[in-house]
Amino acid sequence: MKKILYIVLAALMIGATGCEDFLDSESYTKKNSENFPVNASDADQLLVGVYATLNQTQNNTACSPLLVMELASDDRFGGGGENDKTFQAWNQLMVDQLDVLKPTWEVRYRGVNRANMAITSIETAMEDGDDKNQKLGEALYLRAYSYFDLAQIFGNVPLIEAAPENVSEAEVAPQQKDAKEIMQFVLTDLWRAYDIMPSVKWNAVTSGVVTKWAAAAMMARAYLFYDGVHGNGNFDAVPLLEGSDKASLTKDDVVAALEDLKNNSGHQLVADYRSIWAYSNLTAKNGGPVTVGSDKVQHNLKYDYVSDADPWIRDGDNPEVVFAIKCTSLSEWIGDRLGNTNQLALFFSIRNGGNGADQYVNTFPFGQGWGAGPVNPQLWDEWSNDDPRKKASIYNVADEATELEGSTPYQYGFDSQWEETGLWQKKIIAVTRTGKDSDGNDVLCNHFASSKDYYAATDELQGVGRDNFQVGFATDLIIIRYADVLLMHSELTGTANGMNEVRARVGLPAVGYSQEALQKERRYELAFEGTRWLDIRRWGIAASQLEKMSGTTIYNSAVRTVQKSQGGGFASRYQATSGYWPIPQSEVDISNGAFKQNPGWDASNGVYVSWAN
Repeated sequence: MKKILYIVLAALMIGATGCEDFLDSESYTKKNSENFPVNASDADQLLVGVYATLNQTQNNTACSPLLVMELASDDRFGGGGENDKTFQAWNQLMVDQLDVLKPTWEVRYRGVNRANMAITSIETAMEDGDDKNQKLGEALYLRAYSYFDLAQIFGNVPLIEAAPENVSEAEVAPQQKDAKEIMQFVLTDLWRAYDIMPSVKWNAVTSGVVTKWAAAAMMARAYLFYDGVHGNGNFDAVPLLEGSDKASLTKDDVVAALEDLKNNSGHQLVADYRSIWAYSNLTAKNGGPVTVGSDKVQHNLKYDYVSDADPWIRDGDNPEVVFAIKCTSLSEWIGDRLGNTNQLALFFSIRNGGNGADQYVNTFPFGQGWGAGPVNPQLWDEWSNDDPRKKASIYNVADEATELEGSTPYQYGFDSQWEETGLWQKKIIAVTRTGKDSDGNDVLCNHFASSKDYYAATDELQGVGRDNFQVGFATDLIIIRYADVLLMHSELTGTANGMNEVRARVGLPAVGYSQEALQKERRYELAFEGTRWLDIRRWGIAASQLEKMSGTTIYNSAVRTVQKSQGGGFASRYQATSGYWPIPQSEVDISNGAFKQNPGWDASNGVYVSWAN
């Protein structure tokens, strides 16, 4: 049976905008690739469908590339409940079933196909100029983003370089390409995007929109990954593919792009590291009333840790954010719209705060979720207490959880939390607030109803929090910060300037450049932001770092035990898979031999069944 892969989606989408795409005639009544888009507004209509795919795996968040890579890293465990086998499997470099990543495969190829169609249409219909270059650059970046995720997760994947021009082309299954070539394609797109996009200084209007600066930063990230995983670690030139005006991308090209970003973008470090994250909002900073328990005990909830902090810089207003995925909240659980919300905040939040309706008053301002990704205690122990980012990034139950009168304090193992350590990250997490219920009572709300609620212009609260804790996460998902740009510049140039600028922000003394110093700085500055897994892979230290997790104390449903590999050893699993996950088995099966499964993935050694004590 011939498999018409996701390329057929592009054919269907072209047909939806006008069958004339396949004909030698012009339509005067319908939009098609020859007459649409003709201006920036038209192009935005076309691109919105491509942007939408960035977050759509959060309709199945357990398969989100960022979640997979965070839980696979050495700084976090799988967590969740006893039945959350998918979470625990990621940390073991295993899967609970060989088709588990099909949602990721599907949505990323949906992004590729939509981007391909956008690229063709913009190149064909728009007049040359800044508007065309901006919109074409956005489409190229978005295609590269999808392929970068595919290359990181799966390695060898099909390469679909353009939308099909006719039905016959759409029926031909694309060839599976080597991961190295996929990354060359990614870098070709990112260079083109950076090279053609106009230089526009950062402003809040551009939040969530791909810019020249986002292309420069992502290009540096992709170049470093290519160099470490597919190159020889010497920052050699990378051959670019057809479509670029350059034969190869050099280290100097990437450094120049980063320096262009530094000098001309308007992006900068914010003064207070804590103000990047939503827990420093004014509600947490200034406090608010809440009634706790059946005895109606009154408390003023306030997060003392942020009393001296600059308040949270709400989404869109933060000049440190180079690129973020926009999120909003919902009033109820709506399956096909969950990708509009920041579902990672739900998955990464504290599973238990104590048994009772008011349990999360004791972990204020951190709220309820599924308990994925407990922090590895080794990170806490290795991170100097002199570094302010440690407490700014990790919530330590022993130090920060309270025992307010009328409530039940934090309990280990409540609701069968697995791989519990008492340490939770503070960056992508539910943030609670005080407010009033529909009867006017002072209550703790599970979350903010919108990003505006995080940041009140006055001490008075804005709006009322929603009761459905599963769908109200509106904070944007930060993908690249300016701090990362400075650290990548230091790594590429072998100089300490960028690294020390990042350190100076949190009051740490300057250090000389070394690979060890750079690796520590990235680990601490960017903890829990989705970069650690890529870093340890490209530095060649993944196997050794992962093996260190063995023997760490954890609690499974309140029973003390130690972390151990369920697949014969963390290092051996990494060596068997090279850090890649299985191509969805259904895609391999239906390809009739065209697709080869990645090494290390079969039912005998790659499938996680349950925790084995």
